[in-house]
Amino acid sequence: MKVESLQDNIEPRVTIFTGIDPSEPDYSRQTTLTLDTYIQTKSSAENLKGFVKPEPGIGCPFYFSRATSKPKLFSKSFSRLHYIVDTTVKKANSKSKKTVKKEEVYIDQLTQQMNIETTIEGNKSEEIYDFTLGIKYEDRILNSCPIKQLDLSIPGMIIYSDQGAMNINVHLGFNLNYKFLGIVQNSRSSGRDLYVWEAVEYNKTFEDQKCDKLVTTQYLLLTNDDNLGEQFMLHSTTINGFTKTGNNYIRVLETSRVYRKFEPTIQSEDYDLKLNVDKCYPFESQHRTIKLHFKCQGDCDHFKSEIYQHRFAIKSMITRTNQISSSRISNMEVIPDSDGATAYIKFLEAPEIKYAFYFDSRFLMPERLIPGSSIFVAKFEKECFEAAAKSPANFQTVIFCYDQERCFAFNEQKDLTKNSDGEFCNIYQIPLRNLHRHSLELPLDKIDLSIGWKKLIYSLTDSSKTALYSCDLMENVASKAERHFDSHYLYDDHTRLIPNDENILKIDGVKNVGECFHACQQTEKFDCRSISICPDVDQPECIISNISRSALTQNDLMTNSSCKVLYRNPMLYYVKVSNRKYKSTITVSREGFYAENCANLCYETDDCLSFQDCNRDCTFGGYYTDSSTEFSQDCDIYIPKVLHKFTDNGKRIVSNVFHTELGLTLDQCAALCHDWDNGDEVCQSFNFCPSTKTTSSCELSNYKIEDSSTKTIDSKICHYGILCQLWLHFIRR
Repeated sequence: MKVESLQDNIEPRVTIFTGIDPSEPDYSRQTTLTLDTYIQTKSSAENLKGFVKPEPGIGCPFYFSRATSKPKLFSKSFSRLHYIVDTTVKKANSKSKKTVKKEEVYIDQLTQQMNIETTIEGNKSEEIYDFTLGIKYEDRILNSCPIKQLDLSIPGMIIYSDQGAMNINVHLGFNLNYKFLGIVQNSRSSGRDLYVWEAVEYNKTFEDQKCDKLVTTQYLLLTNDDNLGEQFMLHSTTINGFTKTGNNYIRVLETSRVYRKFEPTIQSEDYDLKLNVDKCYPFESQHRTIKLHFKCQGDCDHFKSEIYQHRFAIKSMITRTNQISSSRISNMEVIPDSDGATAYIKFLEAPEIKYAFYFDSRFLMPERLIPGSSIFVAKFEKECFEAAAKSPANFQTVIFCYDQERCFAFNEQKDLTKNSDGEFCNIYQIPLRNLHRHSLELPLDKIDLSIGWKKLIYSLTDSSKTALYSCDLMENVASKAERHFDSHYLYDDHTRLIPNDENILKIDGVKNVGECFHACQQTEKFDCRSISICPDVDQPECIISNISRSALTQNDLMTNSSCKVLYRNPMLYYVKVSNRKYKSTITVSREGFYAENCANLCYETDDCLSFQDCNRDCTFGGYYTDSSTEFSQDCDIYIPKVLHKFTDNGKRIVSNVFHTELGLTLDQCAALCHDWDNGDEVCQSFNFCPSTKTTSSCELSNYKIEDSSTKTIDSKICHYGILCQLWLHFIRR
């Protein structure tokens, strides 16, 4: 039989035999035998790649597809990334079948910061990372932001220049040795081709699971975005772990990550808000505002409107001194003019060095610590840290022993044995080698004296236009009056609500604060505003109320040393726009009002669309726009927090718009649309175009994409937001 091609490998030659089967009782019955013949010939990998497709996720030892370069996300480099991902983790030996979590992540590689908001079974948590200092702030209620130490287990952590750093490619797993698997389609690709790369690692631990083999599979979509170049965008990732039994690999771990949003560029103000740790330093003594003026030489007029370029250049210039980490720059307002630029910069206190590192307490023999260590004399633990931090040796272990008042520092991580006859010591492990970097952070009271402000110079360039800015003036700015800050709940100790069966209800069977909160939120047709909890009595008591703090009277409250009343903070319903004030006063003005009181009054007033706080001077306002406000050292404006009421419908936008505003953030654009009321004009959706080289734009429309009369266009950078159906019936709060 002559074989003309490899087609037989896919479609066999068929031979049909007809005859009598002797084993059948009825010899007269004819039977048919069909023989499929496959011709096996020697084939190159080039020929095999067309029809041999390894199963993704198992780590095939042979990949027949032509070798391609490592997958690259976009042809243009990017340093910022925002993504939303749904992650499912299944473990073979776990009691729970699977764990599902949603994460929204903002990464800024240039400033070495990251924000992660995680939701698991309805429970939300937030962490803000400062990789320069190797710490993270955990967001908790009542303004408590515990500081935790980072280590190399954080996705994306690398050792760069002998210290820890964040790398976006490593964070996404693109630093591995990938092989091209091929092109596939699956149930989540909507008929589009997914380009698949796979990497295999051995003897790894992932999700606290030890694996003999770990297989990472990256599914990428081809994109053709003018801003990003014709390259790939991450669609999903699977990570499977296997243990080896004999010659077989058994899957013990399945992880799936599906990206619902993946944006390598986004407006800088959104990052500034997400990476801000201002509320972790709630006291005015922990803040300082510095005013800098820069004189300009060159094409100064050309850069008068480039606010974000100025802010980025000034922030980068300050952090490059290695004396102030990015997370300590809380806010920056830049006002350029034809002669130069003026910047108002708000700094935060440096985190306490001792609380930035984990420690373990043990009884040790100090004389055994002497070999190979650097020894410092220190009466207190803080002195020990400060002495070790001043050394540029990048110590990885610091030990303080109380009795002998000695401090031992090692260049490597030490595994120490307990000794019951020894002295009591605290052992600090510093895997990122960043102890010395902490010592360089300037205390707040030395920022204005220690940095060589006169040497600060930055330049801006755009095509053939260039301007050089040099600092010629620095001065301290008086801080605003002390105020309360955004906590989830405000509270009064030694106080109890008095039930009245109408607005104040007693809930039976509640054992703790969490259950009381839950009962208040779940009570039908009840706007939960405050709760009273008495946890330390024999029968814990829970009382809920739909009355705000300011509206409660003496008849609603009584003194009780075992109880406290917690009030929902109205500040949670507003987004702060720092250092802005109305150009003209609108309506109500109250003196001696904290921002929380002003927020509560505005929340309960139908025609209050925003409010202004100027050192406890409260003023109501209308729609917030950039053109109706101006810079202020002493004022902040608060707008409704309504972005969650809108759905991001991607980059297909409506062309039927009735109003346009420039210079707004996404939150501000959503608030403008949400509260717009101008006769027959009702805003049902908006187009938001974040700032790139020009200012951002916010376009309001009374149309939706699904309306048959709506004209739409495809956009490269703009997003379309539509008011969710759930909220169309509740246009006001």
